[in-house]
Amino acid sequence: MTTRLLSIGSKKPEVFEPLKAHQSPKYMVFACSDSRVCPSVTLGLQPGEAFAVRNIASMVPPYDKTRYAGVGSAIEYAVCALKVEVIVVIGHSRCGGIKALLSLQDGEPDKFHFVEEWVRIGAPAKTRVQADHASAPFEDQCSALEKVCSEIEDFSVLDHHLGDEDELQGGKKGLPMERLLLDLALNTLPCWRPSTCPLRTSRPTRSSRKGWRR
Repeated sequence: MTTRLLSIGSKKPEVFEPLKAHQSPKYMVFACSDSRVCPSVTLGLQPGEAFAVRNIASMVPPYDKTRYAGVGSAIEYAVCALKVEVIVVIGHSRCGGIKALLSLQDGEPDKFHFVEEWVRIGAPAKTRVQADHASAPFEDQCSALEKVCSEIEDFSVLDHHLGDEDELQGGKKGLPMERLLLDLALNTLPCWRPSTCPLRTSRPTRSSRKGWRR
């Protein structure tokens, strides 16, 4: 059998040639693993511009070297080694992880080995939404939780993960943090909490050009 190698770099040599030696991304992006939410495509970024972490529901877990070392190491490397300038958290509508979180009932057995335990990271956000929107329909509570979840989870995330200023090894605390919500139904990416260092969101995204399939 003959193996055919796909030459990606030959299509855009001006983009890929400099990346052979090193990377210098400006952004660290947290995004959902959902197949409809590709961070670079959604934000209109080129290869080399974003250091990305993807997981169910775009969760940013608390500091825990045993349970969440994967996310912690990504934050540490992005800030201390790559010197990213902005942290971006992308939520999205119709998120299965958020729906799973809101559906959790105390005392009920988990259906999966890992999913429920992971989305419980967003439990404080769930509590807040259920208190503020107690009489709202389930779908409306999901929509509210999609926004509130990252709002709570990523608060002072660098402080939690990187400790004292002396431990940053060249990285910076207090980096600008951008929170974006991709609406899969309306095919829009409104910036619902802009930071002082906005993204280049003026470029058309895949969702605005062709629409997303649910």
